[in-house]
Amino acid sequence: MTSSEIVRRFLDALNRRDLPAMLELAAPDVEIRSPRGPRHGHEGLERWLGEPYCHLDVQRIVEREHVAGPVVVASGRLRHCWREGGEVADDIDGAWLAEVAGGRITLFQSFPDEASALAAAGLAPRGTPS
Repeated sequence: MTSSEIVRRFLDALNRRDLPAMLELAAPDVEIRSPRGPRHGHEGLERWLGEPYCHLDVQRIVEREHVAGPVVVASGRLRHCWREGGEVADDIDGAWLAEVAGGRITLFQSFPDEASALAAAGLAPRGTPS
């Protein structure tokens, strides 16, 4: 499985809130960096996933990917929908940086936009000289 496939499967599992699938794709010492603070290891991943929005479902919609070996930046939309009624509460840009080693994610970090994630990864946007 490629780094890109691993990250897409992880994001899909995250959208479904499928902890067993996420743990299978994450290294035991995975580092999660999000606006809610850093989390470490499988226990940290479980705590992070257990901090849901009470009234919202969150979907990460990947529209673009930048892959440089074990580093993947996926970007697109971060959509929040009200559980009651299903209306879209918010639909904003989002990006996710992941590093993969040994077939598992070792780092997963959220960003507000693609440019920030690419900068953190040391990658240039498509069409931009490196």
